[in-house]
Amino acid sequence: MKTIEEHKEYVAHIAEQVKKIASSTGSKRINVTHGGTNSTRTEESKNFTFIDISDLEDILEINEQEQYALVEPNVSLDKLLTATLQHNLLPKVIAEFPGITVGGAVNGASLESSAFKYGQFNDTADEYEIVLGNGDIVTASRTDNPDLFYGTSGSYGTLGLLTAIKLQLRPAKPYVRLAYQPTSSYAETVSVLLERCNDSEVEYAEALMFTRDKGVVISGRLAEEGDLPVRTYTHAHDPWFYLQATEVSKSGKMYYELVPTFDYIFRYNRGAFWMGECVLSLLHFPHHRLMRFILNPWMNTRKLYDGLHATNISQDYFIQDFYVPASKTVAFMEYTEEKLGVFPLWLCPLKPTSEDQKLSPHYIPGEMLIDVGIWGQSDKYLKDPIGLNQEFERHAESVGARKMLYAHAYYSHDDFWRIYDYQWYTKLRDKYHATEGFPEIWEKVHVTPHTFEHHMVKGAIKIMLETFEGKHLGT
Repeated sequence: MKTIEEHKEYVAHIAEQVKKIASSTGSKRINVTHGGTNSTRTEESKNFTFIDISDLEDILEINEQEQYALVEPNVSLDKLLTATLQHNLLPKVIAEFPGITVGGAVNGASLESSAFKYGQFNDTADEYEIVLGNGDIVTASRTDNPDLFYGTSGSYGTLGLLTAIKLQLRPAKPYVRLAYQPTSSYAETVSVLLERCNDSEVEYAEALMFTRDKGVVISGRLAEEGDLPVRTYTHAHDPWFYLQATEVSKSGKMYYELVPTFDYIFRYNRGAFWMGECVLSLLHFPHHRLMRFILNPWMNTRKLYDGLHATNISQDYFIQDFYVPASKTVAFMEYTEEKLGVFPLWLCPLKPTSEDQKLSPHYIPGEMLIDVGIWGQSDKYLKDPIGLNQEFERHAESVGARKMLYAHAYYSHDDFWRIYDYQWYTKLRDKYHATEGFPEIWEKVHVTPHTFEHHMVKGAIKIMLETFEGKHLGT
């Protein structure tokens, strides 16, 4: 693990690389490579000059007294959580996929089930170290370069190269005590979910809709040992979390359990929510416990993302998240059912921001937002994948919602900048020397409207070989 001095030396080396690129006569547009991605977009070079930041993977400090962690951007969230729990601390917001990196969670504006209290992951950061497009190393916080600090959320690395993050922590407990409340309609689910958000004892809140008349609201709080059954979700013999929630929903009865904190945070890792079932269907394998146990090494989010990219089948599935004002969420789900018929749906409430995070999906000042996660496949979708993605983009704009940009974004340049503040963004890029050094965000996230070519056999072989070599077998 690097010391802070070793970190500074390494960042100085990166800054020198950036300066050389800025003064060169070739391509000056910089992108980073760090060994993985949790985007569903296909990685393309687009004439970038790549800088490898894979060695920026250390936790530099965990301060128990002041309750913060100083970490490099390529630290994975499972590595971060493991380290903080050893100090009886945990991040206030931490995304559910262990392979997401801290830098990716900031630049990609991630959220989780505590977001209704704290906002997005980036809202719990106090300070960034950033290498600008001219090679300068600056600090950005709420008081130093605040426009860059807030602008970094959802910027996907187009304002500068993030090299360190100071992140707020809070006291941990060994378990999360979960309460499952079955629901019978969109309206009831949203109503109960918002009630849970207003309960001062609730620290985590989310909901799942399995059909239009069958759902479950799941709320939780940190807890010590108690008299409830303890359920784990990280072992090969454990149920996938969403399957457990499905059974509770079918029962129609309240259910309570204790889940180890690590297992709760990464409860959706095995099966990638429910997208692992899509893989079973694709391979014509039965959906039962034994098969999930046998295929467990391939059924975690790291391997499933690898497979998604290796086979190039991401366009075959509607994989999108929309931040919707709470008062419009029921109508949005009804629209989703009509146009797609994809279930389950994930509902995650989050606090909006009024700060100048103008690229962030939660820059919708006002009422509580609900992230509607729509991930799956249907006959309706397969008839016109590109057209339906574009239709949802237009509909989200019409109801005052925003989509997360980790996924396929088909906006034209003009349509994209009708939603976001182009004048603000270009001024920010000019001020911090990003205009020449880094691509514009539309170029970074835009997917050209064309049908993807599958690489099923080649991709499957690649994933199997990597698995046998021992890559990404764990959480």
